[in-house]
Amino acid sequence: NRVDLEQDRFAMVGVHGGSIISAGVEVRVVSRRTVGDSVELEVVGGRRFTFPGHPSVEEEPERTSSKPLLRVSLEWVRDEDERPIQGELALSETLEPLVERWLRLVRAGRERQPGQMDMILEHLGPMPPASEVTDRALWVAALINPLPGLGVAWEIRPAILNADSSAQRLDIARKGLQASLENLANSA
Repeated sequence: NRVDLEQDRFAMVGVHGGSIISAGVEVRVVSRRTVGDSVELEVVGGRRFTFPGHPSVEEEPERTSSKPLLRVSLEWVRDEDERPIQGELALSETLEPLVERWLRLVRAGRERQPGQMDMILEHLGPMPPASEVTDRALWVAALINPLPGLGVAWEIRPAILNADSSAQRLDIARKGLQASLENLANSA
């Protein structure tokens, strides 16, 4: 069945380097509006998934979009019953002051519309506790790479979704946040 833009949730995968990444998230539609012949959706990410093999591409004659419809069999990623291993908790704790500094710099003139960061934070909810290292790393990725993008950070979502461990996800989040901070500081 075709993706129905009126539904509340659907699976979203990304493209990185011209290839579809084999991981994604279930997204919840927060709002939708019609602009001309298009529908703009505002979505918030939820559960993560991976898919084995390759997506099948289906061309449907009745579709008005030139983009193909992808079908995949997905597997939900089980939230790890994670207890941070040595060093992870400390690394996770370092993200909070970096996020606070990043928010100050973005709010000081890099928002694309007034109150944009407040809206993003409202959708994301509070930063997860440092002990929830994967959730915290995913939260940071969603913050610095919102849709539509702010243009102030390298795209880290595909790398975070494809990472094999919570330590890798934390490292990617920290490096992405630090690179964005350097960019923001140098462009101020």
